[in-house]
Amino acid sequence: MTTTQPSTSASFRLGVALKDTGWSDTAPASTVDPSGWLRQLRTAEEAGLAFATLHDAFRFEGAPRLDAALLGSWLAAGTERIGIIPTVTTTHTEPFHVSKALATLDYIGTGRAGWLVEVSPTAEEAQLFGRDRTDLAPSTLYAEAQEAVDVVRRLWDSWEDDAEIRDASTGRFIDREKLHYIDYESPRFSVKGPSITPRPPQGQPVVAYAGHTPEHIGAALDGADVLFAAPRDLREAEAIIQWVRRTETAGGSPRTPLVVYADVPVRLGSSTTSSTAGTVEDWGFGEVLTSVERTAERLQELRDLGFAGARLLPAVHDTDLAAVRDDLVPALRQLGLFTEDEPATLRDVFGLGPAENRYAQSAVDTASAPTTTGVLS
Repeated sequence: MTTTQPSTSASFRLGVALKDTGWSDTAPASTVDPSGWLRQLRTAEEAGLAFATLHDAFRFEGAPRLDAALLGSWLAAGTERIGIIPTVTTTHTEPFHVSKALATLDYIGTGRAGWLVEVSPTAEEAQLFGRDRTDLAPSTLYAEAQEAVDVVRRLWDSWEDDAEIRDASTGRFIDREKLHYIDYESPRFSVKGPSITPRPPQGQPVVAYAGHTPEHIGAALDGADVLFAAPRDLREAEAIIQWVRRTETAGGSPRTPLVVYADVPVRLGSSTTSSTAGTVEDWGFGEVLTSVERTAERLQELRDLGFAGARLLPAVHDTDLAAVRDDLVPALRQLGLFTEDEPATLRDVFGLGPAENRYAQSAVDTASAPTTTGVLS
């Protein structure tokens, strides 16, 4: 076993991926009951988990679904510490709308927002928008996603942090020299900016992809902060982390090394939480761990391989999140595998540090800068 990115117990963190009422829930409760979502987020927060991703897609996957970004903002108001990372597809959405929604989430959550970037690969999803789109190859969709992420990031930077001056004596609300057009032009997007929403508290909310195909890894290395990989077993986990690091080195990326987490499917809330290790089922994500002891062992193995943390995929949210809080986390504490600190922002959770504003040091053409009248003034 080769360690490709040494990690310490102090930096290894746990989050959870939430989808409907569970990744293998055979008797699901309502998926559109806000109180149920809030209960799950609060349980995860009580457990000390660092973040929760919220699944979303335009296609019907067996249950009705709330919009993840809107739901995330509502959940942020009812929680205090846990990071909230909604899935937002880039295929049929405008970057301007995405930037505004996620900036709003970051304001409501006081620096706890992230974005799980996804694409919509089916013709059926395109038809929902009245589009007869046929260019749905992964290479095309993820190239489009990379551009969308770039546009969103520019919009987040289009307000400098101190652009709001609120000077009642002069009647000036903003310093127009600190508000920037982004002037993004490409065959796919034409976005002038600036955003209508001031720069979010984190500056740049955390951007993530989930998957480990060449398209996922390429897009993540291009413009994301975090990759959630889904290894089916430990051997594949080792291959993935080595692949990411080799690709990163070969590309000569000047960016900070990509933060890589591993997905870990669990069913801990049933009677199988004995010492019996088990791979008793497979819902398409490889080994499903059914004991606290085996899960702790797997997390130790992933940490030793160089993963920065793990994202738990609970079979049934209600029962498995309670088991994570009551059984798994105490066991991890005893083993020194659970990080106890409380980072101030989601960027801190992933060790990303402050986000610089690309426009803060640039000269501003006051002749072309936005006026201080109208909505922005």
